[in-house]
Formats: sequence, C-alpha cells, structure tokens
Amino acid sequence: QRDKTLSFSRNQLIQEATRVPPQAFEAYMKGLLTAAKDPTRAIYLKNAMKLFEKENGGAVYSQAAFALGEFYLSQAQLKEAAEYLTMVQKKEPHYGEAQFYAGLAYWKLGEDKKALEILVPLADEKVMPLVAVYNNAGAVSIAAAKAEKKPEDKTRLLLQAITLLSRAADSSPDDGTVLFNYGYALFLSEKYAEAAEKLEKVVAANQ
Repeated sequence: QRDKTLSFSRNQLIQEATRVPPQAFEAYMKGLLTAAKDPTRAIYLKNAMKLFEKENGGAVYSQAAFALGEFYLSQAQLKEAAEYLTMVQKKEPHYGEAQFYAGLAYWKLGEDKKALEILVPLADEKVMPLVAVYNNAGAVSIAAAKAEKKPEDKTRLLLQAITLLSRAADSSPDDGTVLFNYGYALFLSEKYAEAAEKLEKVVAANQ
C-alpha cells in the first residue's frame, strides 16, 4: 500500500488471497480432513470444485482436483484418477506430480499413447528431471514400440526409450530397474553388446 517500488499492487495481493471462495475452501478442507479412503472425501472435494467453478467462471480448482486424483489412485480407480489429475493447471505446484501419476494411470489402463503424450514432455529437464520420470517414460516407450506395427515408428519409439533410459542411468547408475529397462531397449534395438553390458550388471547385483 505504501511502498511504490513493490512489484505487485495491494489489489493483486487481495485478489490472490481471495481467489478461492470461502465455501469452496471449506468443502476442500473438509475433504482433506476426512479419512483417506472414505468415499465422503470425494464428495466434499467434488463439491469444492463445483463451488469454485461457479464463482470463477468455469475455472478449475486445481488443489481439489489433485486431491481427488490421489483419492481415486488409492482406490485403484485409474480412469477417474487420470481424469482429475490432468485437470491440474500448469502454474500449480503439484502440476508435475499430477502429470506423472496421470501418465502412469493411463499406462496401467493400456493407453500407451496417452501415457507417452504426458510422460515424454514431463521428462524434459526443465520440467521434472527425475529418475522415476525418465525410467517410466522409457518403459512406456518400450511397451508402445512392441505394440507398434510400422517399422519406422517402432524404431523411433525404441530410440526415444534408449535416450530417456540413458538419462535415468546417468543419474542413477546402480538402479537395477533402470538398467534392466535400458538393457531391454537396447536388446530390442538389436544393440546386443551394449544390452549384454547393462543386463550383466543387473544379474551381478541381484543373482
């Protein structure tokens, strides 16, 4: 209010602090305070989303959507989990985590294409440079390559898998799961000597 050099105005601060309507926030908090696997949790969170949407011109209450996604994951309701997790907005802190879990949910549902559309961009070093992201994006690329009938697309997917898994291996050189996936991708690409090198390490670490 007083310091003219601040990079934000008083009005901007008030708008940010009040952007979640009180009733929506109350429903959201009730949802979070309900037992993790209690169906009532989902009812509260959905209500929070409806109230937020009504007051904000159809906008998504990202925090409630993320909590709903987590709830449905815990119930192994993967389709519903993916639906809500993909609603989380890019500017939100949980965006990367939501995308990662949504990608895994689609993979488990057998929707490799959707899983890749989410996980591969997420593996960009500027978005979420984690071993788990590289490893899972690489593994889904392998699964998609095995199901692909066009030779050129199969080759592209395997190359993508090798690139992603090499990054995972660089970050975690002793991770047996990463090395197995990496070796398998190399094997499918007929790079047998390199594949043997990775797979021998897996066997040596775990007989």
